Amino acid sequence: MAVYSCFNPNGNDIADVRFPPGFSMGQLELFGVQGAKEPPAPPKPSGLVKPPVSDLPFIITYWCGPPKSETTLERYKEIADAGFNVAFPAIDVLWASLNKENEEHNRKYLDLCQKVGLKALVWDGSIPSGKGWDKPVPDEVPQIEKALDGIIGRYSAHPAMLGYVVSDEPGVESFPRLGLVNQYLLKKDPKHLPYINLLPAYAGPPGNAWRLPKYKDTLAKYMHEVKPALVSWDHYRQMFEGGDESTYWHNLEIVRKLCVKTGVPYNQIIVSLKHMGYRECSEVNLRWQAYTSVAFGSHGITYFTYWDVKELAWAGAPAIMTLDGKRDKKYDYVKKINHRIAATVTAAPFEYYLECKRSVRSPYGNRHRGRCSRCPSRSAGRTTASGTRSRSKRVATRWCCCSRKSTRPSRARASAFSTSKSMRRKWTCSLRRAVHRSRGSSAKSWT
Repeated sequence: MAVYSCFNPNGNDIADVRFPPGFSMGQLELFGVQGAKEPPAPPKPSGLVKPPVSDLPFIITYWCGPPKSETTLERYKEIADAGFNVAFPAIDVLWASLNKENEEHNRKYLDLCQKVGLKALVWDGSIPSGKGWDKPVPDEVPQIEKALDGIIGRYSAHPAMLGYVVSDEPGVESFPRLGLVNQYLLKKDPKHLPYINLLPAYAGPPGNAWRLPKYKDTLAKYMHEVKPALVSWDHYRQMFEGGDESTYWHNLEIVRKLCVKTGVPYNQIIVSLKHMGYRECSEVNLRWQAYTSVAFGSHGITYFTYWDVKELAWAGAPAIMTLDGKRDKKYDYVKKINHRIAATVTAAPFEYYLECKRSVRSPYGNRHRGRCSRCPSRSAGRTTASGTRSRSKRVATRWCCCSRKSTRPSRARASAFSTSKSMRRKWTCSLRRAVHRSRGSSAKSWT
């Protein structure tokens, strides 16, 4: 039995009125309750190009890492202990221009990440962004490629390297240059990720390209022109002080549908810092954001922010770490969440998630409950790493793999990956139980 409330005191304040506002159908779908019939979809954008499927790990990371003065082995051990597997550039290095000091810092940063078992995203200030990521002219292309060759030469050989930070929240006019930079990096250094983060579906005034109802077409244009290896976006409004999650589910669903269609993994950034009207997050707030992201198929979790940002935080509110480098209580919350997710989600290769997610329908529509064409039966039971199953009554009615309530595959899917190292861990339904325990009428009621 699922207890559910559709109370939505905020009404519908978004441009796209075709869908119900607030938590509503999204929460019903998380617990397997059949939702309302989905309205007709808008015309499909033409010219979609299928980018290559990236062999990325499940990314658990953050924005705004420890400053240069705190780049020590102890600090990065602390990051690894909190369950992160990817480090993000230092808060005072990100967006800074390249100089000898920052280059030496990047090398030290990569060395520390290697020592503690982390992968790293690197910011190099020589990224050829032009004048605000304006459209490049043909004469610029050789210079852009030369600059990118220099960045690749400086970092690509390091074993801790995961990828290059390229841009954050670009405008539509930036797509041509971003596409040139992104595709050149993938061509010359296909083992490393060009990381670009996008705006959410509520950005800007009404009528803006990054706002509903234009968001879907803008994202399709981005996929076509830039051809990213990972789609990342930030969404914080679900933690708005007054309580507004009306675009949260729409954003997740729009990205999920397009990325599943094109075979590209996606990663949502969630909020952990009180700023710009977003409230201080409790443990259940953080857990709710993380688990709902994963339940929608996010191929990673990113927290904004890890280190406190003095210019951004409201009333001196701490992030996961305080401004003076002490652990806030959110450090323990995040550590618990990260280790729980890592134990249940990271074993699956991305291709498996694609197979499962293709049979998940809209959270505003119908869904297979407990059975689909890829699952032999609803009573598949618990699947172990070797592909065997238990038949206990306790697990006989659990969800099939395609309902995204369980992170275990069916027997057929487990057999296909049983020889892979990544599948040697046990598959459990811990994530489904954790999401179920985290249920509530909405995110805004969780304090």
